[in-house]
Amino acid sequence: MNMITAEEALIVRLATELDDAVDRKDWPRLRGFFAETVMVEVGVVAGESAKPLAADAFVAEIAAFNLPEKLACHSFTNPLVTIAGARAEFAANRYGWNLCERFDPPLYELWGRIAYAYVRHDRRWLIDRFRLEKLRDAGNPAVSMLRAD
Repeated sequence: MNMITAEEALIVRLATELDDAVDRKDWPRLRGFFAETVMVEVGVVAGESAKPLAADAFVAEIAAFNLPEKLACHSFTNPLVTIAGARAEFAANRYGWNLCERFDPPLYELWGRIAYAYVRHDRRWLIDRFRLEKLRDAGNPAVSMLRAD
Protein backbone atom coordinates (compact mmCIF):
# COMPACT_ATOMS: atom_id res chain seq x y z
CA MET A 1 0.00 0.00 0.00
CA ASN A 2 1.28 3.45 -0.92
CA MET A 3 1.05 5.90 1.98
CA ILE A 4 0.57 9.61 1.40
CA THR A 5 3.70 11.59 2.24
CA ALA A 6 3.74 14.69 4.41
CA GLU A 7 4.62 16.77 1.33
CA GLU A 8 1.63 15.37 -0.62
CA ALA A 9 -0.66 16.04 2.36
CA LEU A 10 0.64 19.62 2.45
CA ILE A 11 -0.30 20.14 -1.22
CA VAL A 12 -3.85 18.87 -0.53
CA ARG A 13 -4.08 21.15 2.50
CA LEU A 14 -2.96 24.14 0.43
CA ALA A 15 -5.68 23.43 -2.15
CA THR A 16 -8.24 23.19 0.67
CA GLU A 17 -7.07 26.47 2.17
CA LEU A 18 -7.24 28.14 -1.27
CA ASP A 19 -10.94 27.16 -1.50
CA ASP A 20 -11.51 28.52 1.99
CA ALA A 21 -9.87 31.84 1.08
CA VAL A 22 -12.17 32.20 -1.95
CA ASP A 23 -15.32 31.27 -0.02
CA ARG A 24 -14.42 33.73 2.77
CA LYS A 25 -13.44 36.40 0.22
CA ASP A 26 -10.02 36.78 1.83
CA TRP A 27 -8.17 38.19 -1.17
CA PRO A 28 -4.82 38.95 0.52
CA ARG A 29 -4.72 35.37 1.82
CA LEU A 30 -5.68 34.04 -1.62
CA ARG A 31 -2.84 36.01 -3.24
CA GLY A 32 -0.34 34.17 -1.02
CA PHE A 33 -1.03 30.86 -2.80
CA PHE A 34 0.29 32.05 -6.17
CA ALA A 35 3.63 32.65 -7.85
CA GLU A 36 4.12 36.09 -9.43
CA THR A 37 2.75 34.86 -12.77
CA VAL A 38 0.08 32.20 -13.22
CA MET A 39 -0.83 30.34 -16.40
CA VAL A 40 -4.64 30.49 -16.18
CA GLU A 41 -6.93 28.02 -17.91
CA VAL A 42 -10.34 29.16 -16.67
CA GLY A 43 -12.80 30.04 -19.44
CA VAL A 44 -14.45 33.08 -17.82
CA VAL A 45 -11.00 34.59 -17.16
CA ALA A 46 -8.75 33.39 -19.99
CA GLY A 47 -11.16 32.52 -22.79
CA GLU A 48 -10.59 29.40 -24.86
CA SER A 49 -6.85 28.99 -24.26
CA ALA A 50 -4.31 29.27 -21.46
CA LYS A 51 -3.26 32.82 -20.64
CA PRO A 52 -0.43 34.06 -18.40
CA LEU A 53 -1.62 36.57 -15.80
CA ALA A 54 0.11 38.44 -13.03
CA ALA A 55 -1.06 36.84 -9.78
CA ASP A 56 -2.50 40.16 -8.56
CA ALA A 57 -4.60 40.43 -11.75
CA PHE A 58 -5.80 36.83 -11.40
CA VAL A 59 -6.85 37.37 -7.79
CA ALA A 60 -8.64 40.58 -8.87
CA GLU A 61 -10.57 38.53 -11.46
CA ILE A 62 -11.56 35.96 -8.84
CA ALA A 63 -12.68 38.77 -6.52
CA ALA A 64 -14.69 40.40 -9.33
CA PHE A 65 -16.73 37.19 -9.69
CA ASN A 66 -17.19 36.83 -5.92
CA LEU A 67 -18.99 40.00 -4.86
CA PRO A 68 -19.99 40.43 -1.20
CA GLU A 69 -23.66 39.74 -2.02
CA LYS A 70 -22.77 36.39 -3.59
CA LEU A 71 -22.20 33.35 -1.38
CA ALA A 72 -19.85 30.65 -2.65
CA CYS A 73 -18.91 27.18 -1.56
CA HIS A 74 -16.14 25.22 -3.27
CA SER A 75 -15.02 21.67 -2.57
CA PHE A 76 -13.07 18.91 -4.24
CA THR A 77 -12.91 15.13 -4.09
CA ASN A 78 -10.43 12.46 -5.11
CA PRO A 79 -7.30 14.63 -4.88
CA LEU A 80 -4.21 13.26 -6.60
CA VAL A 81 -0.75 14.69 -5.99
CA THR A 82 2.54 13.98 -7.70
CA ILE A 83 5.81 15.58 -6.65
CA ALA A 84 9.03 15.62 -8.65
CA GLY A 85 11.78 17.73 -7.14
CA ALA A 86 10.70 21.37 -7.02
CA ARG A 87 7.47 20.73 -8.96
CA ALA A 88 4.14 19.32 -7.80
CA GLU A 89 0.88 18.59 -9.57
CA PHE A 90 -2.53 18.57 -7.89
CA ALA A 91 -5.69 17.29 -9.61
CA ALA A 92 -9.18 16.70 -8.25
CA ASN A 93 -12.86 16.65 -9.08
CA ARG A 94 -14.50 20.02 -8.41
CA TYR A 95 -17.94 20.98 -7.11
CA GLY A 96 -18.97 24.53 -6.38
CA TRP A 97 -22.02 26.68 -6.01
CA ASN A 98 -22.89 30.37 -5.96
CA LEU A 99 -25.98 31.85 -4.33
CA CYS A 100 -27.24 35.39 -4.88
CA GLU A 101 -30.69 36.44 -3.72
CA ARG A 102 -30.77 39.16 -6.41
CA PHE A 103 -31.67 36.42 -8.93
CA ASP A 104 -34.59 34.04 -9.36
CA PRO A 105 -33.61 31.27 -9.12
CA PRO A 106 -30.70 32.32 -6.88
CA LEU A 107 -28.48 29.23 -7.24
CA TYR A 108 -25.81 28.15 -9.74
CA GLU A 109 -23.84 24.87 -9.45
CA LEU A 110 -20.77 23.57 -11.27
CA TRP A 111 -19.08 20.19 -11.51
CA GLY A 112 -15.68 19.85 -13.11
CA ARG A 113 -12.01 19.05 -12.73
CA ILE A 114 -9.26 21.25 -11.34
CA ALA A 115 -5.51 21.03 -11.79
CA TYR A 116 -2.86 23.18 -10.14
CA ALA A 117 0.87 23.13 -10.85
CA TYR A 118 3.05 24.12 -7.92
CA VAL A 119 6.63 25.29 -7.85
CA ARG A 120 8.72 25.21 -4.69
CA HIS A 121 9.95 28.73 -3.96
CA ASP A 122 11.87 29.58 -0.77
CA ARG A 123 10.57 26.42 0.95
CA ARG A 124 6.97 27.28 0.02
CA TRP A 125 4.74 25.74 -2.63
CA LEU A 126 3.22 28.34 -4.99
CA ILE A 127 0.75 27.77 -7.83
CA ASP A 128 1.99 28.80 -11.26
CA ARG A 129 -0.70 27.04 -13.35
CA PHE A 130 -4.42 26.99 -12.51
CA ARG A 131 -6.85 24.99 -14.62
CA LEU A 132 -10.61 24.45 -14.37
CA GLU A 133 -12.43 22.16 -16.77
CA LYS A 134 -16.20 22.52 -16.54
CA LEU A 135 -18.03 19.21 -17.01
CA ARG A 136 -21.58 20.17 -16.08
CA ASP A 137 -23.49 23.05 -14.60
CA ALA A 138 -27.03 23.61 -13.37
CA GLY A 139 -29.16 26.44 -12.12
CA ASN A 140 -29.02 30.08 -13.07
CA PRO A 141 -25.84 30.99 -15.01
CA ALA A 142 -26.52 34.70 -14.40
CA VAL A 143 -25.57 34.10 -10.75
CA SER A 144 -22.17 32.76 -11.81
CA MET A 145 -21.54 35.51 -14.34
CA LEU A 146 -22.38 38.40 -11.98
CA ARG A 147 -19.18 40.38 -11.56
CA ALA A 148 -17.90 43.77 -10.59
CA ASP A 149 -17.15 46.05 -13.52
